[in-house]
Amino acid sequence: MSGKHPASIFILGLTAKIEYNGRLFTGTIVRETRNTLTLKTGGSEKTIPKNGSVLRLVLEDGYEVKIEGSSLVGRPFERLLKVR
Repeated sequence: MSGKHPASIFILGLTAKIEYNGRLFTGTIVRETRNTLTLKTGGSEKTIPKNGSVLRLVLEDGYEVKIEGSSLVGRPFERLLKVR
């Protein structure tokens, strides 16, 4: 991850595996709100709460990272401001 703080990662468009309530969802992140992520999975979209989920993201450089969803709660621009 080359020293990046998880909250500074721009996650839209990334491939993700998200575990929530014992279920595994796989797809591409197409939308993010303060408390949820929306994955495009095949022909449908699934909205999953960030809090209580575990994300495995494949970054553009090929690395796979594991992030607790609770660390991503908040709007993307607000997370970037917290990192500074």
